[in-house]
Amino acid sequence: MTDKELKKLNRRELLEILVLQTRKTEALEKKLAALQARLDEKELKVEKAGDLARAVMELNGVFDDAKKAAEQYEENIRRMEEACRKNCEEQQAQARAQAKAIIAQAQDEADAILEKAKKK
Repeated sequence: MTDKELKKLNRRELLEILVLQTRKTEALEKKLAALQARLDEKELKVEKAGDLARAVMELNGVFDDAKKAAEQYEENIRRMEEACRKNCEEQQAQARAQAKAIIAQAQDEADAILEKAKKK
């Protein structure tokens, strides 16, 4: 509506236009508020998604560190097992050598006793 047309309207018509414009403005403000709420919600979801992605990346780092620690632990267990196995083999070899020496000594003593017995 032009300025000339507005000037020709009486007070009642102007008030009706004003009421209509106020209602439209209120409706638009409600719509704007609803859209702003939806936008805020979406921004919050995007922010949370970003936080979640960051958290996932940090967790991946934690899992990588845990995997490396587990691998190191397994490697240490293997080394300790190998050292234990070698130690056991060495102790078995020593025990066999001692057993042979004891058996040889016992055989020598038995032979000496038999020799003495034969002489008597």
